[in-house]
Amino acid sequence: MTLRISILLSLFVAATLQVYVQLLELPPVMASHFDMNGVPDEWMNRGSLILNYAIWLIFPTGILSFSPLLVKALPVRLVSLPNKGYWMTPDNEEKAIKKLFMVMLEESSAIALFLVVSFQLILEANLKESSFNTRVFITMLTLFVAFTVLWVIRVFIAFRIPPGHRELT
Repeated sequence: MTLRISILLSLFVAATLQVYVQLLELPPVMASHFDMNGVPDEWMNRGSLILNYAIWLIFPTGILSFSPLLVKALPVRLVSLPNKGYWMTPDNEEKAIKKLFMVMLEESSAIALFLVVSFQLILEANLKESSFNTRVFITMLTLFVAFTVLWVIRVFIAFRIPPGHRELT
């Protein structure tokens, strides 16, 4: 679990350094969206783009990372978890929360990595006044989607009922 937390925190440090190191070099108005050919088609002022990046980085990763606390606080009937009849019993709830925290940190890190790389591509396109590198972006997007599909499968495997036990309803 400590490794997962370290990875996510490292990605936040990388995002902070990414902005800090290049902040003074950034133009006051920046391309913020690009078409499939990497040509800019929407712009934002520098501050708005950085704020937008921070919100997109913090909000989804924060919700995922802290969702186990929400699961713990909610009535069981409001929890959506594979085999929750087994995992949300008093005997298993603590194990379930730990498992959920671990898998949510994994997906949070994947989101953060995808956003850090995407924002770097935006920064490079603006700093070099060149087109957005769609090839790298599509590659990262494909890897992120593939990871997420495998992650969903992993969540279902992690929350299957152990052999010799049965779900309580």
